[in-house]
Amino acid sequence: MNQHTHQSARRGKGRLQWEPRGWFGGIIGGSSWLAFGSLALLWRGELFSSFVSGVSWLLVLSLACWLWVRRDRIDPFHGLAYALILLSVLMPIVWFVCWTFLPTDQCHRFIGSVAFAPPPPARLLP
Repeated sequence: MNQHTHQSARRGKGRLQWEPRGWFGGIIGGSSWLAFGSLALLWRGELFSSFVSGVSWLLVLSLACWLWVRRDRIDPFHGLAYALILLSVLMPIVWFVCWTFLPTDQCHRFIGSVAFAPPPPARLLP
């Protein structure tokens, strides 16, 4: 009973096709900040924020692997759209959790000084 287990991926329209380097490179590149952020938060002792960021990263990777296994049934465009939708839902959640649970004296002061700093005064030539 030799079964041929090779699955053929659905062909997309145009240049967007199922290709392992492009697929996993894009997913890992687009979500790697969640993993690095989780490690940095863990290093600082922020367990809950680290957990939320790490679980979010694992959810994105799990969806990517699930879509890759089902690439014979899903168009590449729809697979990419599902991954982007998940990322667009998880990113604000992670930002909100980090903003809410990080110590306010460090996080808010840094973000406030960068985002709301007035421009330096213009110097006029004599």
